[in-house]
Amino acid sequence: MVTLASSTMAITPHQPEPRKQPPAKPADPQPADPTSLKPSPEEGRSSWLPSSSISSVVGNIFLLIILFSLISIPFLVYFTDPGSRAKKEFHKLVLPPAESGDAATSRQELEGAKKRISELEHEVELLEARRAATEDATPAPPSPPAQPETSPSTPAQPQVLALPRREYDVAKLFNGLSVSTTLDLTEGQTATKERLTPESYQFQVTLKVAVPKPNTSIAELSALNPNLPALFPGLEKLVTAASVSPFFEKLYTLKNDRVKSSITRLDQLETRHNYFDCETILDLTHPESGQKAVLIQGEMDVVADGSDGDRMPQIDDYISLSRYYQPTTSYGWPKKTKTENPLLPRLKKELEEVEAEYAIKGLTAERNRFLAERRAELKRVISDLASRSYLVAEADPFIVLPLSIVRNQGMGTLSHAPQIGDYAVVVHGDKVFPAICGDSGPSWKMGEASLLLARTIDSSAGPYNRPVEDLKVTYLIFPGSAEPANDAPDLSRITSRCQTLLNGIGGLGPGFELHQWRDMIAERRAARDSAKLLGEAKPLLTALVAREASGKKVNATATEALAEAKSALAKASQASPAPAESTLAELKDAVEKQTKAAEKAKSALDDLAAARHRAETLAALIAGNIEAIQTAARAPYPTPRTQTTDVALAKLEESRKSLDELRSLAQDSAP
Repeated sequence: MVTLASSTMAITPHQPEPRKQPPAKPADPQPADPTSLKPSPEEGRSSWLPSSSISSVVGNIFLLIILFSLISIPFLVYFTDPGSRAKKEFHKLVLPPAESGDAATSRQELEGAKKRISELEHEVELLEARRAATEDATPAPPSPPAQPETSPSTPAQPQVLALPRREYDVAKLFNGLSVSTTLDLTEGQTATKERLTPESYQFQVTLKVAVPKPNTSIAELSALNPNLPALFPGLEKLVTAASVSPFFEKLYTLKNDRVKSSITRLDQLETRHNYFDCETILDLTHPESGQKAVLIQGEMDVVADGSDGDRMPQIDDYISLSRYYQPTTSYGWPKKTKTENPLLPRLKKELEEVEAEYAIKGLTAERNRFLAERRAELKRVISDLASRSYLVAEADPFIVLPLSIVRNQGMGTLSHAPQIGDYAVVVHGDKVFPAICGDSGPSWKMGEASLLLARTIDSSAGPYNRPVEDLKVTYLIFPGSAEPANDAPDLSRITSRCQTLLNGIGGLGPGFELHQWRDMIAERRAARDSAKLLGEAKPLLTALVAREASGKKVNATATEALAEAKSALAKASQASPAPAESTLAELKDAVEKQTKAAEKAKSALDDLAAARHRAETLAALIAGNIEAIQTAARAPYPTPRTQTTDVALAKLEESRKSLDELRSLAQDSAP
């Protein structure tokens, strides 16, 4: 048993035990002197054994005992408790006094000290990780912990290694979310137990969202667009007396619900841009006129939807085949012509393909379900497009309202509730664009406008490119201003109605006026009609050319006849004897008659030549107008109406007049 002379435990580096020396081999026993062996009385009983044999047996037994002892001693020392204690006592005897004093530490005590050092290292690591996790910036490498004070007689403890540096990064996901990672280390139980505890190794998602407050002052609105006070002199009073629309809270409530429902799917989370897409929604009421308006401040995305075979029998594949395109809009009206919607042939063909595949046996349930849903959708769309017309985003100025506003569900009776068909103006910079509320979109999204409106602001806008990134677009909607019945949009009426409604809230400031929309449909129709006019002009010109050729033949015949008549008269006048007076008179009458005929033929030929020349001029004018109209129709969207639609319509009218004149020429020159 080892007894410590002091209660203070000194920790020293482990010293290897001295190599164990095998015990000295005892000397072989010397054989007994035969002369000293005297038989006892008992030996007489065994006198039948020879004395030499007895000595040999005893010696062999003694030798076996010695060999067994030599083999057993190491096992007794190392594998038995008495042997181990004997070994320790032996070490005390053979080790130097300094090593066997009170400062010596047993192996068990040394192992305990090392275990305690390991625990201290773990505790320091946890404290450092928790401290670093609470810092905003990346922490500097932790300094080594202070060493405990030791007495001169106590050997220094081993140094605790510094914890490795950890990165606490801030990143951004694809949808604009800032991601800040923090490693939270806590002291746990054994690995066996923690492996079975789900909470011991987990990833917690906490999405922090700062729900914006509505902008409610003219100063804040002017910071987004400094032109607002000059554009609308009465806006400051309106905003001061305005109330925040309940649709603003509803909008962000829906956004938050959407974020909550997809928080476990980071790829489906709303983007930062789309979450913060609405600055404010204010209900305005003019104190004198009572005119109501809803002011929405936000961004502008693009909608390219809609189709109308009556007005636009052709549609660009780049638009109609885009990812988000829909052939219908919320604003629609009954068809007025038999002109087929340009999308119907494609949709009917797809319906045939879907029905043919749906009839195949052995398809998976998932595929059958998809085909059934697609077939039902195609039938519905085909029926709609066959009987109704819709707005065309490429040609009609309209904005999109969230369904949460259009449906107005659970909001009660509101005095300022915009609806589809209401008139509106859109403000960007110092430009004011008249429009209508023409379509509805996702309930949680605000700020979409038709392709025409978007490209007028930025010519590079398209189905995949928004015109305004920042919240610098102002939408003024006039609730309750929709017409009694929907009809094909009339751009001039939209402008006129918006001007009247603006006047009801104070009107535009001096020097500002509503944008005059290009009529994209009229421009394309002008190009198409001009081509038709040229097609009608060409046969008329051809007929005039043919008539001129015929006139040339008539003139040549008349000229030749006149020449023959003159020749006959000359011969008769020189004949000998001279012909009778009556004969000469007849010849003179013939010459006179042919002269008149030749003159008439020449005059007719001149008229035909003039008509042909004029017809060529008119046909060239119509052809030139076609090029001018096409150039105007291809002009970028921001190009003013005076250089596009007005030019196209003027050139079309000129071509019509030219064709009318050409028709008159053809009619007048008819034989």
